[in-house]
Amino acid sequence: MYEEEKKNSFIKDFIIKLLYMFLFLFLFMWLYPAPKVDLSDVEVKVDKTELQPLFAGVFNDNINSMKEAAKSYYTIDRLPSTNGKSSKMTLQEMLNKKIVAPFVDANGKSCNASASYVEVTRISATEYTMKVNLECSDKTDYIMETIGCTSVCPGCVATPASTTSTKTTTTNKVVSQPTVVRPSTNVTPTVSQPKTYIYTKEVTNETWELNNTWTDDKKTGSDVKVYDTRTVEGDVTYETESYTYRTVSWVASWDQDANYTLILNQNTIPSNARNVRITSSSKITTPYELNKYINRRYSCDIRMDGNSCPRRTDDSIIQDRYLTSTPIATFRYSLDVYKSNGRWKVDVNANTTNTFYGEQKYIIPIKFTVTWQEPVREEVKEYKYQYLKVTKSTLTEYSSSSNDTNLINAGYKLVGTK
Repeated sequence: MYEEEKKNSFIKDFIIKLLYMFLFLFLFMWLYPAPKVDLSDVEVKVDKTELQPLFAGVFNDNINSMKEAAKSYYTIDRLPSTNGKSSKMTLQEMLNKKIVAPFVDANGKSCNASASYVEVTRISATEYTMKVNLECSDKTDYIMETIGCTSVCPGCVATPASTTSTKTTTTNKVVSQPTVVRPSTNVTPTVSQPKTYIYTKEVTNETWELNNTWTDDKKTGSDVKVYDTRTVEGDVTYETESYTYRTVSWVASWDQDANYTLILNQNTIPSNARNVRITSSSKITTPYELNKYINRRYSCDIRMDGNSCPRRTDDSIIQDRYLTSTPIATFRYSLDVYKSNGRWKVDVNANTTNTFYGEQKYIIPIKFTVTWQEPVREEVKEYKYQYLKVTKSTLTEYSSSSNDTNLINAGYKLVGTK
């Protein structure tokens, strides 16, 4: 009994001491409260390297969300039906179709919906590759996954990789246990061969080919350029020219005829002219033109009869000796143009049928127009051209990986297996 009372007394003392201790702490905290700390000026430094796992986790969750949404969307009727063909869908299209919920990156910003995409390519009758590309403000990357036919077409027959069963206990915990498959002693094990993946790339080659033929066609364009030029003589054309000549005929009344030859100026009519002819002629009777041609006659610069050049330059002598308008009708002349010794000439025959004027010489000016065709040879510029030839070819490479980044970065595309 004494021992029991001693034990109770010890417990009572311990409880009383504990209460005194709590009371002392309460009074101390009440009398000396803790100072308030202002954290407004405290700068919190965060080491981003410590947050990289968190950022990577956000990016992985987003890209996996796109992948799972694409797997649900690409049923057998939406997959490419030809080997090497692809079907592409951007993140914006996925958002519009409501097959994926909007998400943000680790910086709280929306990812690039037009540059992010999912692309499915058929590589065989039972296999497809899915490329999921995601571009965000914190990271840009893509993943590749090979999809078997059982993932998209339940009607296909494929050998399962493994078999699992689920067993439920009374504690509501699910435990997965592998099913043990006992191979038959009569079955020969099949050794799977490693796959070889086929990558291709379209290449465009451009070369300039020379057409070694001269042409006078002027060509322009991005697929043609001038290689060489030259100037050659073209066809001969003829231009019509004309010139008016003047002459003075002296006619003696006693013989009534004056015959002489005019040699035409070679600088005016070239020797290679053709169709040279006199197109018009007339007798000059107006005083102005008559005096003009008579005055020219004084210097004998117009070819005529050798005895007809006057010895004096007195206008009155000449003026008294030209046929006036009254008897001019009795004056006749003829002109004949021809070529002799490389020069063009005109034979002039003048006569009068009236001898009323007695034994004198009389003057009458004649003018005539000669027309001819003068050859002109054109100069033609000719060209040689080079033409652009564009050819396309396909380069093929083989790899043991369905996600060969070296080939993909070089522009190759996975098209199948062998």
